[in-house]
Parts: sequence; C-alpha cells; structure tokens
Amino acid sequence: MKVLKVIGIVIAVLVVAVVVIGLIAPKEYTVSRSITINAPQDVVYNNVRLFENFNKWEPWGKYDEGKTEVTLEGTDGAVGTKRSWKGPKTGEGSMTIKALEENKSVTWDLAFLKPYESHSDVTVSVTPADGGQKVDWVMHGNMTFPFNAMGVFMPMDKMIGKDFENGLANLKSVSESASATAPTASVPASEGADSTVVAN
Repeated sequence: MKVLKVIGIVIAVLVVAVVVIGLIAPKEYTVSRSITINAPQDVVYNNVRLFENFNKWEPWGKYDEGKTEVTLEGTDGAVGTKRSWKGPKTGEGSMTIKALEENKSVTWDLAFLKPYESHSDVTVSVTPADGGQKVDWVMHGNMTFPFNAMGVFMPMDKMIGKDFENGLANLKSVSESASATAPTASVPASEGADSTVVAN
C-alpha cells in the first residue's frame, strides 16, 4: 500500500508540474535555418515550389526507408495544391501551398495529424546574394496547452532544426547539380510576373 501511495504522489506531482509549466511556457515557436546556393534563382525557386522537386530534397523520407505514402491533390506548383504523406515513422500530415511570390518565396500550411495534431506556417524564401541565392526556411507555429510544456524540455528548434539543415544541404546539392538545369513545369499563367498569389 505504501508503494502505491508513493507512486500516486509522484504521479500527482508530475501532473501538477506539467500543468504549471504549461501555463507559463511559450505557446509559439519559430524554427529558422539558412543556406547559400550557387544556382539561378528560378532553379532554386522551382525546386521548392514544385512538390515533384521537393520530394528530391526533403529530409524526412529517409526515416521511413522508402515506405512513405505520398499523394498529391491539385496542379503541382499552384496555390491550393496539397501534398499528403503517411509513414511508419514520419506519421501522417499534409502541406498545402498557401502563397507564392514568383522566384521569391513559397508558403505552406503544414498540418500534422499523427502522432499529434498541429498546424504551422512554413515559408522558404529565395533572395539573390553573394555566391548565389540565400535561402531561408522558416516555420512558425503554436503548441497548445499542455503540449507546450514539452517544449521546455524538447525545444522545437532542437527537434527539427537539424532536419532543416539537412534539407537545405540536399536542396543545395540538387539545385547545383546538372539535373537541376532540366526543364521544370511552367508557372501557371494566373501567377503572372512579379506577382504574389495567396490562397483564399
């Protein structure tokens, strides 16, 4: 009985600790990484904009060892196009193109369904710089209570920051390789030159 009582007290203390930490811990998070790529701006942009090309450099597919199921809804590279995935280790979720600024940036609405639910905005921007193109990959989102308490011990930046770094390194390799010069799908006419397209 004493053992059960001690276990009960420990559990109660842990629950109270999680609640207290959850009440004071930040609910918002931002993860950001950058790299310079020696390739034309449109090549880098299209490697980000087109999901067909995104599949070549994203860093998470390797975790499922080729067992990730990926589906695409809509016209690749256009606002509203949705890429969904389901894998034994990567879980289940989707990313939908939310906004496009031609040759400059792509913004996705990222939704995780499993192993937990969350939403975040992800933007990859391409800016001319010395040595090529400066690429910034930024994710901003919220962790609801009490899951935000986990962020104190496992910050989102440490959880996925390395994946961002690996993904950008892959993007650099793909963009700078000879295969990156192959023709890619054209930007839909509705997106026009120097225009910004945003999903409703």
